Amino acid sequence: MNWRHSIACVGRGPRRRRIRKPSIFCWRWKSCIRVHRRKIVRSVVVDTAQSGTWREYFNEVQRGVWQWFLVHRRIRALLVGLAALPVLVAAVSPWWQLYLRDSASWPHHVLFAVHKGVMPERGELVAFQLRQSYLDRVEPTGRPRPQLRGDTAWVKRVMGMPGDRVDVVGDDVLINGQVVAQGIGQDRFGVPLELARGRVLQAGEYYTLLPHPRSMDSRYYGAVSQADFIGVAIPLL
Repeated sequence: MNWRHSIACVGRGPRRRRIRKPSIFCWRWKSCIRVHRRKIVRSVVVDTAQSGTWREYFNEVQRGVWQWFLVHRRIRALLVGLAALPVLVAAVSPWWQLYLRDSASWPHHVLFAVHKGVMPERGELVAFQLRQSYLDRVEPTGRPRPQLRGDTAWVKRVMGMPGDRVDVVGDDVLINGQVVAQGIGQDRFGVPLELARGRVLQAGEYYTLLPHPRSMDSRYYGAVSQADFIGVAIPLL
């Protein structure tokens, strides 16, 4: 290095590593993300002594991150897809509905896609409106259950169809002679729970259950009317 090159280098800040556009042959998504995440961390070089303020520091970081997003087509496509999701949901709302439910009786999923107007088969999940009339069957006089609210959407599994016979033997609930559930006697608040009486399901009546022992379902409030069905529920998340 000669003296002219030394003088020319005086006053220069730290060199910034340019972001190299990812190869079009980089098909491994996770590997590509890891590699270019390291590149963006190395590419954002900020001289805090020259910047002087935190605002300039964050502006520099923001410019580097924005430049990284511009060269990643897949990231851009993903962001566009997420932005268009509300429009897509609104477009298909006459046939589909997203339903969010966090319940201890169904801990496996919290987000469901409900196919409106589709009648469920035996063993399928169904979303329906839990009318206040159902809750009136299981709420003792003067001792309401605070965890239950009427006119809300619930998701249960269809276990009994029209024409099936439901019997109650002790704490066991039987459908067509097979045990499908058991009663627990009282809820978590200590309020007594009585099993609904057994009978033959009429046209338009369905018996809904969940495998959780403390699930509030047809074993207590009885059969659900087809008129209250919203549609078949498909677990998403």
